[in-house]
Amino acid sequence: FEGGRSFAVRCRRVGKHPYTSQDLCRKIGERITALFPQSKLRVDLKNPEQAVQVEVRDDKAYLFTDVIKGVGGLPLGTQPKLVCLLKGDIQSAVACWMTMKRGCPAILVYIENSVMATRENTRRTQCLAQTLMKWNVGFPRRLRMIRFDCSLKKTLEEFSLDSAVLLRKRLMLRSAQRIAEKESAEGIVTADTLGRRAHQTIQSFKILDEAARGFPVYRPLVGLDDEEIVAAAMAIGLERTVTKKIDHVEPNIRVGLE
Repeated sequence: FEGGRSFAVRCRRVGKHPYTSQDLCRKIGERITALFPQSKLRVDLKNPEQAVQVEVRDDKAYLFTDVIKGVGGLPLGTQPKLVCLLKGDIQSAVACWMTMKRGCPAILVYIENSVMATRENTRRTQCLAQTLMKWNVGFPRRLRMIRFDCSLKKTLEEFSLDSAVLLRKRLMLRSAQRIAEKESAEGIVTADTLGRRAHQTIQSFKILDEAARGFPVYRPLVGLDDEEIVAAAMAIGLERTVTKKIDHVEPNIRVGLE
């Protein structure tokens, strides 16, 4: 405590005690001013220069002055595993992250098909997986990669663009469904959002979900706009991964080809 600084005491309790949190704050405040009589400390409960934090858990007390805001949510593993379809974009990574934040361990799957795949996109997906796996503490750090047969492109050329997109998405969900069965996961996560395109409607979602064969398909981005998705990505560093040039991939995540 420096001379003339204002301070406040914040208290929280867990358990049963013969005193209230307000009683504790008052007692500690009195003790602090008694310990530093020459410092001319001032109590300011609304806007203090220094806040003393006290957390009491049963018969133990913890004192601290700095509070670092975490990501919030539920501890990872308190909910079942989910298969997360990851691509080289912010949207799919944020969708995976949002389910991880609610306690669901992520089984990351990247489906590399001959229609959309590029080397840059594949490497970017691997980098996004690395960022997500930093939060997947206690669970396998692995990205599963599935490669569609080259004949897929020729097959899809026979359909209109909207139909081809729906077919490709159904194939992706079918592949994810098989991994979910293998890994005893409880559902599949995609980055689908509602929009004007034919594959972004409630009706198309119903057609797509049929390919998952009984596994629920979660779409955590449905209620978010682009700004909210970018803000969520920036909070954990995903936005930097997408915008920077990818020169190499750190070898700290296993890539399994299936």
